[in-house]
Order: sequence, then C-alpha cells, then structure tokens
Amino acid sequence: MISSYSAVIGAILGATHPVVLAHRQSLVDYRAVRPHLKKILTEQRGAPLAAATLVYYYHAKYRYWFKQQWDVNTPHWVDAPRFSTGFQMFADGYNMSWIPNTNHVPALRRLVRPTVLPTAPQTWTANGNSPARSGGANPSRSADSPASPQRPRVRNHNPDPRLLETGPLVHKLRNMKISELLSKAATPVPQGAAGVRCLTWHAKGGCFSDCLRVQDHTALEGKEKEALYQWCKLALE
Repeated sequence: MISSYSAVIGAILGATHPVVLAHRQSLVDYRAVRPHLKKILTEQRGAPLAAATLVYYYHAKYRYWFKQQWDVNTPHWVDAPRFSTGFQMFADGYNMSWIPNTNHVPALRRLVRPTVLPTAPQTWTANGNSPARSGGANPSRSADSPASPQRPRVRNHNPDPRLLETGPLVHKLRNMKISELLSKAATPVPQGAAGVRCLTWHAKGGCFSDCLRVQDHTALEGKEKEALYQWCKLALE
C-alpha cells in the first residue's frame, strides 16, 4: 500500500517532484527496518492495526503537506514531508515515539485486537480511577502474573530510563505489584490520548500482548512522560 502511494502522487505532482522523491527514499529506509518494525508493531497492536498504522503514518503527513501547500497559495513548493524520520528513529535505538495514535480514527478503532472480558467484577482503588487488580493487563489475569506461551509478555523498547535503571525509586517499582502501587497513590493515574495509562508497560518495562490498554503501549514524550514519572515518584515516597 505505501509503495503504491508514490505512483499515485507521482501521477499528480510529477515523477521528479520533491515529495515523490522523498517518498521513494522513505521506502528504502522502511525496507531496511521492516522486519523488526513489523514484529514490534504487531506485538503492540495486532497485525491488522499494525499495517493500517503505517499507512496512516503516510496519510497524515500527506494530508498536512497538502493543507500547507493550499494555505500558502504560492507556486513555490512547501518542503516535502519527512517520511523517513520515523524509520530513521527506529533504526537508531528502536524508538517508537513517532508512531501515530489512531484512537481518534473510527475506521482504525475497529481494527483493535479483541480483548478478553473480565470473568469477575473489578475492584477499584480509593482514587476511583484505576482497577486495583489489573494495572492495564487483561483483567481476568493479574498484571503481575508470569508470562506463558498462551499469554506472552511484550517488551517496552522505549521506557523512561528514570523508572527502569537504578536507584531507590526503581528498586521499589521492581519489587512492588501494580495493585500495590495503585493503592498507595493519592491521585489518579495521569491520563493520555489512549485513556488511563498502562502502568505495567511504563513502570515495569513490558506487559502482556492481550492488554486491554495496548493502545498505550507506546513511548511517552514531553509532558506525558514527566507527568507519569512524577506520579510514580509521589506514590512511592
């Protein structure tokens, strides 16, 4: 699908247009990382949504570029979209922060992998916000349960190093169950674009592949990253 984009755009803009050339170069960069990128993205989102997410990555960049070109209203070219940026970031340390959020796209929300419904009522913490038992994993099983061939864990390749390196905070996180962390918190877990955070993913460095909050299995940046770090720090004081 993303290969055919260049043919369509080439027919509209011309084969030598900078946008077309940038797209073709991005295909070279994409093929260089495709095996590992496909594996990790499929683990996070499931095969249908993983493929659709890559198409949407291009779609969003094209849409923004055409809008800029229209708004400028000049014969001069607007700089071509930087399609290769994401693939280069992935090649340089498996960075997934460039992967777009798709929760706001109804057609893509339908591609989210099916989840297992809870077999018993969930208990909630005093903050009235987060399930005390699951911490983001399938609520029919504890987030701190061991992995199995039927329910494998997925590694977070872009964690906040302050939560997973060394020091007293990290030691507490490693030895505390998510349910305990939630019970100690005085404030609700910070919200994100995908809803309530998956603490197992961000604070433990990985989660189950059938997590109900798999849409939050991405790298946090900026204010969202700092908000979760400060929440964990406050909860563990």
